[in-house]
Amino acid sequence: MENTINKLRKVVYVSINFVTVLSDLEVAVRKPNGDLLDPAPVVTEQSLGVYGFEYTPDVLGVWQERISSVTNGDIAIRSVNVVSADNSDIKAQTASIEDKVDAEKIVVDDTKVVVDATKVVVDATKVVVDSTGDNVTIIKSKTDNLPTDTASVLSDITSKVNDIDTKVSRGGMFV
Repeated sequence: MENTINKLRKVVYVSINFVTVLSDLEVAVRKPNGDLLDPAPVVTEQSLGVYGFEYTPDVLGVWQERISSVTNGDIAIRSVNVVSADNSDIKAQTASIEDKVDAEKIVVDDTKVVVDATKVVVDATKVVVDSTGDNVTIIKSKTDNLPTDTASVLSDITSKVNDIDTKVSRGGMFV
């Protein structure tokens, strides 16, 4: 049995023969160093012969829980390994990370669309320059600061987008 450190632990106990109203039912919780939890958790009857108590372990290691009743002859002892993260914590963190990765992929996909749209604009500008001899000087003056090798510019942009995609993919599953 595992529990996460600093996470409320709820314990349910069923008395022998479902005996109700056990006034002498006692709980002792021992920490990994051997000290008893002080004050001891209070036991309450939840339903017919079913009792419960709760506490929050604040130290990593093996904790021990003992519940007993002299009048009914009950005695039960259980060990609980207190860990830094249990399966439910890891699943929640993984789901959160997957959501963030999915959101980043959407941003990267949008960036790819922008890059593709830029390519169309560059190609369209090239067609205008090639097909309009009279306006070449006007267009040339506006495009002098643009790179002449659109293939290398697009390759550079694509490389950067792929790098972003790679970094998102390598984000890992556990933080």
